[in-house]
Amino acid sequence: MESIVIEVKRGTEPFATASGQALGYRVYANRVYLADYRSTPFTHDEIHIASHLGIGLILINGAKCSEVLSSPHYRPITKLNLALMEKLALGSCQVCNSTFKIGESKNAWANLSRENLRLAINKRFFAVSSG
Repeated sequence: MESIVIEVKRGTEPFATASGQALGYRVYANRVYLADYRSTPFTHDEIHIASHLGIGLILINGAKCSEVLSSPHYRPITKLNLALMEKLALGSCQVCNSTFKIGESKNAWANLSRENLRLAINKRFFAVSSG
């Protein structure tokens, strides 16, 4: 299960501050990016800082987004990564490690089965084949 967190900024705060905030998300996700809305490209120094810190960069210019620097792969803290996925109503199958929607906002655990593996497999198959 690959997770990505993107810290989006308006291009008005100091680059080092925004970079540090983006870096902090590596405890939650496999890849972290700083997306900055700006009319000018990232400077050589900004790219160097991001590369040294280990964050990816995305340039937002109007309606166009472009990846300037890829994020390295991190191994997040499992508990925090699963909490992030749960907030997004996503779960991870303990059998095949696939990611699936665990439910809707009213019943976030509607697609989860703890005791009945056959029921869980049938729900997973139905969700895949009908969606």
